[in-house]
Amino acid sequence: MHTNDELHARYAELMDQHADIPDGAPDEGAAVTALVVAPDDPPTRTALRTRLTDLFRRRPGLRAVILTAGEDTLGVVHRDTLRPDEPDGGRMTGVEGAQPMPGLPVRARARYFACTEAECSQCTGGRCTAAEFVLFGDGRPPQCPHGHGPMAEEE
Repeated sequence: MHTNDELHARYAELMDQHADIPDGAPDEGAAVTALVVAPDDPPTRTALRTRLTDLFRRRPGLRAVILTAGEDTLGVVHRDTLRPDEPDGGRMTGVEGAQPMPGLPVRARARYFACTEAECSQCTGGRCTAAEFVLFGDGRPPQCPHGHGPMAEEE
């Protein structure tokens, strides 16, 4: 079971950290809707990004999705963040402000690694939050900078 703080940290790059949460219950025809993330079996960051991109593509009038976990709100994902209508929309950039490369990758694949250590005295909340994107790697996972060993790849 993941806490809301862990889920918020996992999906932070997808959400607008300064967005106001719209009042009222979103509905299927509205410009805002809600998407529930199950705390006991949350999707990976990549899987959630794909799901959100598909949702925005299927609903052209949809401007924002409110991510929730149980009764709590994690944050808001805006259409502009994922750019689902562009050819490269939905791709992860990994570097703030970076633009995605045009076209489909031919020789490189971005891989996301995260530490799976349950307890870390160097990280807020106790669980290790070390993570790294690898574009060109040597096949071995990166090492946790906190000394927990090899990090695990998320899909």
